[in-house]
Amino acid sequence: MPCTYRYSQYHIVKETLWHNKQEKGREPLALTLHPKYSQHVKYLGDTQHNCTFSIRNVTKEDSATYWFRFITNQAHGRYTGEPGVKLTAKSVSLKVKVNRKVTEGQNVTLTCRTNCSLSDHPTFIWYKDGNPTLNTNPISSVLYLQSISNAPKNISVSVSPSGEIVTGSSVTLTCTCKSNLPVKNFTWFQKNETNISEREQNYTI
Repeated sequence: MPCTYRYSQYHIVKETLWHNKQEKGREPLALTLHPKYSQHVKYLGDTQHNCTFSIRNVTKEDSATYWFRFITNQAHGRYTGEPGVKLTAKSVSLKVKVNRKVTEGQNVTLTCRTNCSLSDHPTFIWYKDGNPTLNTNPISSVLYLQSISNAPKNISVSVSPSGEIVTGSSVTLTCTCKSNLPVKNFTWFQKNETNISEREQNYTI
């Protein structure tokens, strides 16, 4: 919160503080000394003309009216900046919606929605697997995908231990694959059998 203040040249500022609670007849407590705020507020000003104040890691509970106050060496030299600064913090919502249910090989449109107050030209950057996409305009909230593939690929099964397996010993089969969507479960079955043996990635016999 950028802030400046002025006072009489005959006064000397002894104390400066920010607070968010005023009680008649009581001197307010500086937020830098308040147990609830002391860890994420900081006074960046001085005792001259700068009264800048910062709040880190803002939460909805920080929504309040904040006042700057300074005390001089004069008997009645106590001043509070009115009407104060009103801070309203709200939770941010960011959701991506798909235009319709799609299957592999179809086109799909992804749209980003947010409850934030945006500027006239906001910037949207779409990511795929943690990397920025190269096939979309970065200032658009809509991403058009020419085709989508969700089917798992490169499916393989490895055996551990490898080599000859002795009757009566244990062996673990591990299935690996690549998929655009997370794999919820693995189904193991014997050839020409429908009985499900396991729903984990590893199957031990």
